Amino acid sequence: MTRRTLFVALLAHLMAACEVDPPARSPSSEACAQLPRWEELRETDATLEHTFGLEHDPSGLEFGRITDVAVGRSGRLFVSDGLARQVVGIERGEEAVRIGKEGDGPGEFRYPLEIRVLEDGTLVVFDVGLWRISHFSPEGDLLAESHPEPDADFGQNPEAHFNAAGTLYSLGFDRYQESLVESLRGRRGLGRGRVGIRRWNTEPGMWQRVVETDGPQVYVDLSAGAIVDVLGAKRTLWDVSPAGTVFYMDTEAWELRAMPPIDTLSACVVRGPDPPPSMPEAAVADFYAARDLPEDTPVEVVRNLRQVRRGVPLPETLPVADRLVADEDGGVWVRLTGEYPPRESATWLWLTRDGRPPARVALPRDFRPKEIRPPRLWGVG
Repeated sequence: MTRRTLFVALLAHLMAACEVDPPARSPSSEACAQLPRWEELRETDATLEHTFGLEHDPSGLEFGRITDVAVGRSGRLFVSDGLARQVVGIERGEEAVRIGKEGDGPGEFRYPLEIRVLEDGTLVVFDVGLWRISHFSPEGDLLAESHPEPDADFGQNPEAHFNAAGTLYSLGFDRYQESLVESLRGRRGLGRGRVGIRRWNTEPGMWQRVVETDGPQVYVDLSAGAIVDVLGAKRTLWDVSPAGTVFYMDTEAWELRAMPPIDTLSACVVRGPDPPPSMPEAAVADFYAARDLPEDTPVEVVRNLRQVRRGVPLPETLPVADRLVADEDGGVWVRLTGEYPPRESATWLWLTRDGRPPARVALPRDFRPKEIRPPRLWGVG
């Protein structure tokens, strides 16, 4: 199997970050902290601790397409491989167990998307190809299986997460198209339908909507019946904490909200800082220099596409967020993109739960954290 993906563990020096004043309170009627300006945040970095899956790796581990990473309390790592249709357990740098194979039978996988290690060591796997949740012992023995109601509107890029109890959450698109058409009312232009972050309840066997929010932004020409997905346009980022709190925010609105598992109303956690000053003229000229789109392409579509391709933010806007991860301590990590001037590393905003001031953490640009237990991060690159 070709080594297409690198599995990485990082040791981050984070605990001494940010000896600055706590975030100021927003004047909004809703109690919500406001972040300082980016340049006022103390920045720290991370040190590479272990890698697996590289060429000439003495462990001999190979991965095709890593979809998720989970860490047990014993320290055993589990890696789900969507191409190999397997989950690999790693202990002391070597393969400890290999779970599953391609197929539709018990303990087999079509596409393992999300995994989680429970407190008792049980490994939980969600297979999006089979719409099945499987429970395995740490040694790989199949313990139980359940079948959440399939969602035909799961979206082109499925998103699902487990909490610490093994409850599955997903992003549902069942109302997206209907609400998108309603919002445009026959017009041609940019629009956003509504999506729901949902929790699967084994009893009575149904999806429960936790919160509804705006879905991906698309350009729609209803007269022609065309819906064109806008890469990098506004969308909702979300994750669920071990305790079951759903954190979500818009990529450009810069308001992080939380929905606790027992509440019916979400609350604002933090808002972004005031917008930075205008970009230098040279940066603006560079931003609009591309000539690779049709002349009749709507301006906002052009801006969104060029923003992604060039990595340059729009004038007078905050850096765009493009990834959100909830850590094991109840904190939230948000990756920023489109910073100017471009950086070799990616900047992550770390918001802790214990009241410490937020920090900017520099991680390798191609590193995607999958599980975070400060001060360690595990992910792929």
